[in-house]
Amino acid sequence: MKTTKTKQTKPVAEEGLFTDELMPTRFTTGGDTTGLDEVRARIRDIAHGKQVQPLKVIHFENPKDFLSAFTPKRYELFLYVKNHGGAESIEELSLAMGRDRGTVSRDLKELSRWGFIRLLETTFPGHGKRVSIRPPEGEVELRFRA
Repeated sequence: MKTTKTKQTKPVAEEGLFTDELMPTRFTTGGDTTGLDEVRARIRDIAHGKQVQPLKVIHFENPKDFLSAFTPKRYELFLYVKNHGGAESIEELSLAMGRDRGTVSRDLKELSRWGFIRLLETTFPGHGKRVSIRPPEGEVELRFRA
């Protein structure tokens, strides 16, 4: 029968630990344990009372998964949004990119799901809604390891 060792730890003050502030995002793909090492180091730093900048990490186990989420056309959308600071509507972005509005809308939803862009919805009383597109807050780091 296995025995489990437990380690006594000091409670961590949660004040300021959880905020509404958007976190920088890091995307990594499989074969890399650096992400886990970084999480362990961050937990250690928090336990020792150090101030730690929030970080959102998305890890793809397989490069194919990343490539299905971040196709060449989606990359073009991401670059446009990043370089132009966004767009006021999906219609505006689809016209600027010379692409079908429906396809652009689907690609934007996928990019937003992974945190590559932000979609902000504005509702107009009696006049429908509009979705504006913004780049992600903070930094986006893409890391691959063979």
